[in-house]
Amino acid sequence: MSNHFVENNEILSDEHLILLCRQGDESAFSVLVARYLPLVRSRVSSILATTSLEHDDCVQEGLIAFLAAVNSFDFKSSAFSTYLRICVDRVLISLIRRENTKNKIPDSLVIGLEDTDCDEPNTPESLVLEREKVSELVNKLKSELSDLEFSVLNEYLAGLSHREISKKLSVSEKAVNNAITRIRRKLSVSG
Repeated sequence: MSNHFVENNEILSDEHLILLCRQGDESAFSVLVARYLPLVRSRVSSILATTSLEHDDCVQEGLIAFLAAVNSFDFKSSAFSTYLRICVDRVLISLIRRENTKNKIPDSLVIGLEDTDCDEPNTPESLVLEREKVSELVNKLKSELSDLEFSVLNEYLAGLSHREISKKLSVSEKAVNNAITRIRRKLSVSG
């Protein structure tokens, strides 16, 4: 569209601009970004006040959430600004949780389920016993969990986020979330 469109953006509603964005109109997207970038920055500043994450990185994550919000907004439930705020907050909270999880678990303790090597066994007997215990645990998990659930658990224990797991395993984030829920249920029942 022309500059005339951008100059007269105040007359177009968010919903109209979203529809244009979904049709590939870059000018409409630019108008929406200009309209809501202050909201994204504000949410980043308020949520990140107590973390060590980089502000610019979080704004970038917020803009990714913005793009997702434009594509997933359903026009029925609430105003776009409310929906956008929720989407941005959720992405930032997930980012903070992932960062906090990485900070709590030392890299030296993050191993895959299949990795049974012990760094410095005290005796050959203890090495054999440890390997048997790990092998037993892995076999029990494999028998209790589906292949997808086992793969998700392995990646989750390695410190990957739900989004990273979904990309690595080529499944949706919802499938990852559902698998983790089933894993928790199965492991709490089999105790």
